[in-house]
Amino acid sequence: DGAVVTAQRNLPRSQVVEGRTIHLSLALHRFHIHYWMSFAMQRGLELTGQRISSSSEHTLTLVPVDDGLKHRPRPEWAIVYMTCELNDAEVWLKSALPEESGKETLSLRQPVEKCYCLSVGKVSYGREASPLGVKCRGLTEGNPTHRLVVHHLKGAWTMSNREVAFALFDSFMKTKELKKNLSTEALKGFRGDTTTTPLKSRNRNTGGQVTPPAPPPPAPAIQATPSPMTKLQSGQAATMLQQLIAEAENKNVVFSDDLSTHTREQQLQGLAACHEDDVVHKNWLIALVNSQVLLKGIETKGYVILSAAKAEILQRVHRPVWKDRTLVSKTTWVGSLECMQYYATVSAGENDSLDENIMWLNVE
Repeated sequence: DGAVVTAQRNLPRSQVVEGRTIHLSLALHRFHIHYWMSFAMQRGLELTGQRISSSSEHTLTLVPVDDGLKHRPRPEWAIVYMTCELNDAEVWLKSALPEESGKETLSLRQPVEKCYCLSVGKVSYGREASPLGVKCRGLTEGNPTHRLVVHHLKGAWTMSNREVAFALFDSFMKTKELKKNLSTEALKGFRGDTTTTPLKSRNRNTGGQVTPPAPPPPAPAIQATPSPMTKLQSGQAATMLQQLIAEAENKNVVFSDDLSTHTREQQLQGLAACHEDDVVHKNWLIALVNSQVLLKGIETKGYVILSAAKAEILQRVHRPVWKDRTLVSKTTWVGSLECMQYYATVSAGENDSLDENIMWLNVE
């Protein structure tokens, strides 16, 4: 029906050089989105929702550039906070029905079949920014940077949903690969170098005869210079090399101190490092509250519903580690599940419609 976008600046214009704070708010009521993956409208999805709102605060800091030249200050944007909320949303997958032989179609569009896929009661997202001057080590015990909470999720995974979902994903990956192949970097091999292209125009004299090209200048004579190996074999270098070969035949005796104490200290440091928590900060926390997933196959008429009172997935970022002589990043995912239950239908009818007769579990 409408959209509301507001922006607010707190600082007066005289202080714009030092910094600026901007508040953004966005609200959409009763939105309805149709997406088709091609112009033929063979497969797509439909998204409906009652309300979506977003609020955020951003700060702009102008950092001076100190490199000996005169530059404008470099702008740096930082997110103070960001919150988004979605209420009562549903996702339906759509696919075109096959045309019946011997039947005339009056419209250009084929009939479409809609399949129930997903619905959520409420989705909330929050992002927190770390204050300046605080080390990342102190954020380990605090809240994660990104927090996504989904309430009353209901999803269905059936044969028809799987075909449409895989087709949409395959189309997305092919489009991404096509954009990569047609990028500027890929087309550089097909572009000719202007410095090596021959001249198309030739000099013509007044009589209309083509003047022959001028002969190339003779190449300068190349003088032979002695190689580094030749210089090494002559003079003092050869004498020094012979002395090194003679000293290599002697048996050298090396004296070393007792390093057992240092070895024990290194082992103790290694044990302490193994038990040390190397988590730098918590990045993502995804929580599902009272979620249900329906699974239906093709062998039987019924279906199975998996439910959980609470499910969480936490992403943690660790310190970089050495692996195969390379410094690589380390990320771990930790999951937890509470009060998981599963139910199956009994004596399901052959003519039952899945979209209309889904017996979802009631939350008391």
